[in-house]
Amino acid sequence: QVRSCLGLGDLLGTATRLGPRGWRALAAMMSQVASPRRRVQPRSSDEVAAAVVQTVPILVLLTYLATFGLTVVASIRLGGGHQPCEKYPTGTPCSISVYAGLPRHGFEEVIFRVGISICVIQCMVMTWGRVTLTGSFATVPLYVLTFISLMMMAFVPFWKSGLHHLGAGVAFIFLSIAQIIDTRHDTHASSALTLTRYGLIFSTAACWWTYGVALFLAIHLPYLEYAATILAFVYYLTWTYQHHSLGDASKDIMPHVQTRTRSGEDIAAIVVKTVPTTLLLTFITTLTLTVFASIRLSGGQPCDTSGILCDMFIYAAMPKHGIQEMIFRIGFSLVVIQFIMMACGRVTLTGKHTTVPLYFLTLICLTVTFVPFWPSGVHHLYAGASFLILCIAQIIDTCQDTHASPLLTHTRYGIMCLVGASWFVFGIGEVLLKIYCPVLEYFAEILAFGYFLTWTYQQHSMEQAQSLEVRDHQLLLDHP
Repeated sequence: QVRSCLGLGDLLGTATRLGPRGWRALAAMMSQVASPRRRVQPRSSDEVAAAVVQTVPILVLLTYLATFGLTVVASIRLGGGHQPCEKYPTGTPCSISVYAGLPRHGFEEVIFRVGISICVIQCMVMTWGRVTLTGSFATVPLYVLTFISLMMMAFVPFWKSGLHHLGAGVAFIFLSIAQIIDTRHDTHASSALTLTRYGLIFSTAACWWTYGVALFLAIHLPYLEYAATILAFVYYLTWTYQHHSLGDASKDIMPHVQTRTRSGEDIAAIVVKTVPTTLLLTFITTLTLTVFASIRLSGGQPCDTSGILCDMFIYAAMPKHGIQEMIFRIGFSLVVIQFIMMACGRVTLTGKHTTVPLYFLTLICLTVTFVPFWPSGVHHLYAGASFLILCIAQIIDTCQDTHASPLLTHTRYGIMCLVGASWFVFGIGEVLLKIYCPVLEYFAEILAFGYFLTWTYQQHSMEQAQSLEVRDHQLLLDHP
């Protein structure tokens, strides 16, 4: 009634009739007129944290790539246009530590330290945003130890103290543990996102520790170090993706869980329909380019046998330190990444996790094959182990797939029998009987990846059957 009054007399009369309650309302209204206040709605900490998680992971990755690129350019320019690692063949890339520390007391040290410091600050902000949104503080001590190790690695050059390499190794250990805990505690993530995170963690650890073991054996594999450092930051892009998929955090959580699950299955279906084909094409392209590069650089077949073709791993390693090594490693890195995506998609669609440890062991063996055959016999050992573990995983996958038709099941078993027979006949013939038949090796490797095309065929068939069922149901509704 007070607010509806137009004149001062009516206002005072209304206040008098209402008594003390009217006079209090009149006083409150006059105070607002005398000193109007703007109602500024401050942003909550959750909104700020959400904005941080949406943007900072991308900035961290871009900052690191820019730091690494500028450090490499500065190190080479200050070194007279030459690679700072002189003990390796001309043109061979160096490790990150060498680029960041040579020439001594050069400007590349400043670039590297400033860039890593900015990355650490961004990671601190990003960690605060994640902890604020999830409410889980279990990873905070590990991230703090990781940041301390990174700063020690950045500000202590490798030529000055062993603390540099110690800080780098310890940082990867703490970071991997923190990422595993973060993944396990995130109960709102879809199965596809969880498996993707585990795949990134595993790939980072495999690349980094394979690089470390190879370095201990005096084998220079800088590309594995580059891949490990980049993948470590790529993991945090899953935070950005998850927050975008969640949408407005003020809404009820259950619709988001359902939407996220459906989108995860849709993505898994697309992956299973496309990645097996691209995986096989990537492998064939890698093999072809490696063979041509090895023959061109060697002036002929790099093997001394009278056969028309050589072993695939001979092509990948001969001549020593040639460009074909880089082609083979990059190609197999792409194969491994696509293999992880494909396995995650399959597990998401089937809900069967029995094959996951076997696929991870297969990837470990494939990663160790980056070591050329000529410095160590570990190469052939892990190549054989990868085929054995992969065959076991494929047998389990076929046995557990109750939705496959008998024809598709028999086709899968036939492919596995051909793969096993070709590979072991090739191995026994080369090792025991001294019979050299690399065609069997190529046949086994192509069939091993060709097995996954049955996943693509099955997914297409199931979707086609579902669409026909929906159409028939709609026809029944239209014409009862």
